[in-house]
Amino acid sequence: METANVIVKLVSIATILTIGNIAPGFAQERLVPTGISTSDCVAPTISTSKTTAHQRFDRQYCTKNNPGNSQKIRACQQNSAEQKQVTFFTDRCGSKGIYFIGINGVEYQLKRTGGNLTRPPYLTGSFVGKGIRVNVKEIRSIKKTNEDGIEGGELEVLVTITQGKNTEQITGILSYGP
Repeated sequence: METANVIVKLVSIATILTIGNIAPGFAQERLVPTGISTSDCVAPTISTSKTTAHQRFDRQYCTKNNPGNSQKIRACQQNSAEQKQVTFFTDRCGSKGIYFIGINGVEYQLKRTGGNLTRPPYLTGSFVGKGIRVNVKEIRSIKKTNEDGIEGGELEVLVTITQGKNTEQITGILSYGP
């Protein structure tokens, strides 16, 4: 009986240790959309609401861009915390057929592989880049035009991002204009 209890305890400990070793890998491999530069033009963009997963990338960004200046790092982190949305996908006003997406603090360049480029919504379709695949599908129209009357306005979209064996689906807002 005592041997059986010891075996059960050892199996339980081994199970807990195994789960502990697996779980961090899952958390590190999650694909989190992160901010990118959208340029000075009025480009179509896709944004989404920030979650607690963004805090780590905001801290990294602030530390990297303000090395050794703790006051600026704190101010940057406070500004980042106040921003409730993150813009993570754009074409930067048609940058010669190149699209840009921010994932886990890294900006990737993408090329279109499918979808309609001749009429809005321009950022829907399929895209590929170095080790990453992105598919953007329209869910529904939110606004028909933006403040400047540009067709397309805002759309709710489903963005599917695949990198290696990891896939993440994000609901975002595709917006035309400021």
